[in-house]
Amino acid sequence: MARQLAEQFSKRQPLRRAEYQPEYCEKLINHMAQGYSFHSFGSVINVSASVMRDWKATYEEFEQAAQIGEVKSVCFWEKVLIEQATGITSLKGNAKLIELVMKCRFLWAEKQHIELTGALETQLRQLSDQQLDIELRKLRAGQTSIAGDGDDTDIDAALDALKGS
Repeated sequence: MARQLAEQFSKRQPLRRAEYQPEYCEKLINHMAQGYSFHSFGSVINVSASVMRDWKATYEEFEQAAQIGEVKSVCFWEKVLIEQATGITSLKGNAKLIELVMKCRFLWAEKQHIELTGALETQLRQLSDQQLDIELRKLRAGQTSIAGDGDDTDIDAALDALKGS
């Protein structure tokens, strides 16, 4: 069996790089406007994602088409969310799944507001920028710090917010 596989692979023709075609730009934009990703376009034209990345680096018009397609893809998914949230559509959907798509593909994030109060706030406000940097490095390394109580939840964001104020 191993010999058959070895013979089969030795007879294969070397892979030929796919040829770029200018009409791919419009096809890519139309594909992504339906909510699909840049990478899934490779399945439409039978090329790998690495080939398409090479084309983006080589052909400015393909790079621009990918950027336009990305915006149109975001727009598609935002419309789906709005239609589901407002009841415009009769389609049943999973809002959590769509939210996950948006977070993973389009870097959506929940905005968090952090407010410091009490003794920790007073301690942190008394530190210089250099001391805050040291404390931040300690926290990231998992070492004990001025927090002392073992609750380092959102301490990075709090320290960064204090440095900015």
